[in-house]
Amino acid sequence: MTRPWFLILVVLSIAVNPLFGQGRQLPPVVQPVPRVVGPSAPSQPSIPAIQTVQPPQRKGQTADTRKGVGSSEECSRVFSSVQQGLSGGNVGSFSQHFAAQVYINLRGGESGYYSKSQAYYLLENYLKTRRITNLNFSTLGESELNPYATGSAVFNYRGTREYAQVYVSLSQAGERWVIAQINIY
Repeated sequence: MTRPWFLILVVLSIAVNPLFGQGRQLPPVVQPVPRVVGPSAPSQPSIPAIQTVQPPQRKGQTADTRKGVGSSEECSRVFSSVQQGLSGGNVGSFSQHFAAQVYINLRGGESGYYSKSQAYYLLENYLKTRRITNLNFSTLGESELNPYATGSAVFNYRGTREYAQVYVSLSQAGERWVIAQINIY
């Protein structure tokens, strides 16, 4: 009868030494590579500088219009016409700035995407029953892609004073800014 320690030695020697059959070898010990200092030392690989990549230009578009440069004045004009039009109940004063499809969300009213003419009549009917007495855009977000204006409004509805938040966002269609969204909530 063989002793268990003898079996353990045989198994270990087979695993370590390839001469004893099909045993696995242990991985070789990795030695650190000596660092060469001096003129014969290899140079450090250079890391390329980060370059700014411009998005591709659309046909007829310059870098200035793509970035929205010089368009903050146009955005301000659009927001001003919306503010004056809503305050005076005159949707026609800013309807020429509607996008082909406008998202409209009205408190106690409709919500969804509408064509230019549908958006005009929807807002006109809404403002017939709710007379806005005060509208102030308190925040103008000057994002490159989607500028927006938000503020508070006070309006009379059936003889009572109500308060609402107004949100208007623009998007660029060609070289002009158009109204993409109007929320009154």
